Amino acid sequence: MSKKERQNRYFSTGAGSGLQRVETLVPEGGREQILALAEKLRGEHRIRAARTKLSPEAKAIVERAISRSKSTAKKIRPAENVDKLVETSVNVPFPDHIDALTLAAILKSGILPGRYAPHVWRFIEEEDKARIARFLFAHNISEGEFQTSIKKFTEGMAFQST
Repeated sequence: MSKKERQNRYFSTGAGSGLQRVETLVPEGGREQILALAEKLRGEHRIRAARTKLSPEAKAIVERAISRSKSTAKKIRPAENVDKLVETSVNVPFPDHIDALTLAAILKSGILPGRYAPHVWRFIEEEDKARIARFLFAHNISEGEFQTSIKKFTEGMAFQST
């Protein structure tokens, strides 16, 4: 069998069936991206081809497993709900009450009034990371602002007596 016949058989009935040879010119830095994309596309093609060879029962099992493994987007609760959750969790044992807007202002400014220090530390150390992220997002506090404030708080330079 000649080389050309083997190639034709590979692309018509073998592992290469359904694949197309492509040659193109790309900028120097683009070669790795093209190769990575080609690898991804071949992998997706192999999965689709393998599914067509499965029995109907096996296809149903595979589809069910895939649907269960897909991540589902979580709804972000409105800011008022996140604020209520945060207010409830940071105020529990303290006599002074801090509201969400004051907490947000403290986190944004990096200035920590002494009477609210326990509330802020409780928020930073004990609050769920996802809830912290939602709170910061709801109050337009960037990750950089938050980290800068935490650094100021830990250095002890941000305390004010009130």
